[in-house]
Amino acid sequence: MTGAPRGRTFEHMEPQPSTSHAGLDRVRRYLEEHGVAYELTEHPVAYTAAGEARAAGSVPADAAKTVMLRADGAYRMAVVPASEHVDLHKLREQTGEPSLRLASEQELAHDFGDFEVGALPPFGPLLGVRELVDRRTLARGRVLCNGGDHRHSVAIDAHDLLELTHPEVVDIVEQAAHPIHGDRISLATAPPRTMQAYQLVGWQQPPELREVPVPAPGPGEVLLKVAGAGACHSDLHLTEWPAGQLPFDPPFTLGHENAGWVERLGAGVTGLREGDAVLVYGPWGCGRCAACRRSSENYCERAAEIGAMGGGLGRDGGMAEYLLVPAARLLLALGELDPREAAPLTDAALTPYHAIKRSLHKLGPGSHAVVIGAGGLGHMAIELLDALCPARVVAVDLADDKLALAREVGAAETVRADAEDAVEQVRAATRGRGAELVLDLVGSDATLRLAAACGRSEGDLALVGLAGGTYPLSFFAQAYELSVATTYWGSAIELMEVIELAHAGKIRAHVERFPLERVGEAYAKLRAGEVEGRAVVCPHG
Repeated sequence: MTGAPRGRTFEHMEPQPSTSHAGLDRVRRYLEEHGVAYELTEHPVAYTAAGEARAAGSVPADAAKTVMLRADGAYRMAVVPASEHVDLHKLREQTGEPSLRLASEQELAHDFGDFEVGALPPFGPLLGVRELVDRRTLARGRVLCNGGDHRHSVAIDAHDLLELTHPEVVDIVEQAAHPIHGDRISLATAPPRTMQAYQLVGWQQPPELREVPVPAPGPGEVLLKVAGAGACHSDLHLTEWPAGQLPFDPPFTLGHENAGWVERLGAGVTGLREGDAVLVYGPWGCGRCAACRRSSENYCERAAEIGAMGGGLGRDGGMAEYLLVPAARLLLALGELDPREAAPLTDAALTPYHAIKRSLHKLGPGSHAVVIGAGGLGHMAIELLDALCPARVVAVDLADDKLALAREVGAAETVRADAEDAVEQVRAATRGRGAELVLDLVGSDATLRLAAACGRSEGDLALVGLAGGTYPLSFFAQAYELSVATTYWGSAIELMEVIELAHAGKIRAHVERFPLERVGEAYAKLRAGEVEGRAVVCPHG
């Protein structure tokens, strides 16, 4: 084959103990001098001509290999995904060097003696070599490469690789049926990181705590270390609904109410730093339609095309150690707020906030608001009403402990939902007129009948709960001109407003924490109505 290397091929190379740390030391000094964060692991390496790790098995998805080439006496470096193959013809065209060939083992040993043959790192400036990096390498977000010997691998962020080496970014790989033999590779064989995730594996099946790979952020994406993920009743509905109810299918990780710390940034992400505490805006739209441009991704016009509604709703959510967020626009800074305590702001607070804002102009002095369901969303709704308007709040629930919490956070009156005279009690609490706003945070047949009977003329009834009840619509079923609407989540701008209320101390979620290994218990208590406030799963304590 034209340009084939002289001497041994990598098909016959076996990992050997490092006889010198010179290459590894140079790599580490180089990264540290340039202030680049890196992760160092120790794993033996064996190579084949196909660029695979013979001893370690499968190639990690974020592993890169360094292919060294020569033309007219000068070296060129190509950094490509380890699982793909170099298109030498394309490289010759892009470099304008028709004599470009694969460098031989003897050449590499002679000219790069500090590094073990086949273990060159992907840092062109360190080696004094012009560097080309394939786009698919950067798409991995995290570049896993050799550390200069056959024992160590180095993981760095793809963005840091760009800043550190300023390579030419090109398309230089092909998924060929037959590899180009003799690729000069530096392949790190650290096994892929794994994590625990609570996943819905099938419709109408109980979720399972499973071991899955830790995702690597691609361009524009952000990997979060999950601080807290709220357990929501809608997750219970997900486990009960049949196939075809929603425009997506399992498996996926549950958890749509999430907060955490930035773990890693994908290439091109700006405005965030590792360690930043952030909330995740839950509805993930297209980002381009009119609704998304207004920050109302909860009403994305292309939701059906996307095939998912967000993390925990078709895509992997936050009931896991790490969460991959597809775009930085979905993250909002928390500042000094504890993300474990703040996670419920993204749904338990945002959802009623949006519903309440629609009716604020009706909630002046002397007005009333009825909140049906005083659990996770309900106690936040009561706090929000107390913070936003002078309306007198009446809370309705089946559980005495939830009604006690409702009084604690601002309800003026409480009513047992199963009382025979519940409607009469509510109407008496509203001076016989009914409420300007009724929030049904449950949505069952029984609560909708109650809600219809509690609204006043020209008032609003907002159906938020997903219990699947039917509203009893007829001419005399409700007060005249009582407007009935369903609402879903809220906008990102409204979430920013919710965060400001939390910073000001106007609202605070009542949280019961659970470690990830007890996530099943958290949902069991939620189903049994035994959670006071919001259950939040905290994978990292």
